[in-house]
Formats: sequence, C-alpha cells, structure tokens
Amino acid sequence: MAKFYKDIKVIKWCRKCTVEFRPIRYTWQNQRLICTKCVAKEITVWRKKNPDKWREIVRRYRKKARSKRLPWVVNAYLSWKRWVANNPQKRKDIAKRSYHKNKSLGT
Repeated sequence: MAKFYKDIKVIKWCRKCTVEFRPIRYTWQNQRLICTKCVAKEITVWRKKNPDKWREIVRRYRKKARSKRLPWVVNAYLSWKRWVANNPQKRKDIAKRSYHKNKSLGT
C-alpha cells in the first residue's frame, strides 16, 4: 500500500433551512454553504428575474450539445428531399402504408 487516501466525509449545515447535507469534497457544492434544494430555489428565482440571460445560457448549451451531421447524412437527406419533390404521389403512398402499419401495431 504505497499510497492510501482516507475517505473523508464532509458534513455541513445549510445556512437557509438548517438541514444537514454532505457535499463531495472539492466541488462547487462544498464551497457553497447552502444545500442543493436551496440552490435550486435560488436558481429558480434567478431564472424568473432574468429570463433573457437564462434563454442565452440555454441557447449556448443547445448549440454545443448539437452534434455535427456527417456529410453523407446531409447529402442523403437532400437527395431524399429532391426525390420527394419529384415523386409526391409515391411519397404519399409510402406514408399511408407506414401510417396503417404503425396503427395496426399500436405505436
């Protein structure tokens, strides 16, 4: 046992609701002196006060979360759209068959 680290449990009390909580060491929750439920309440109040800032945060998150589509996927979609534009009746028949098949399966 060259290196042995002691598992230390941090116990704190919330300054707002005086509930005991155990944050993980070296996290942002350990730096705050309020429990996660009170943090959630604070965030909710802030979101209601600053809707524009919140929308901006959500927009940035969604922009990062979106994966870039592969070129062949984009090309396949574009060619499919062209086919649909050229063959509206066939597309309608395919959609109708698919609808009835899914309806009979119960999905």
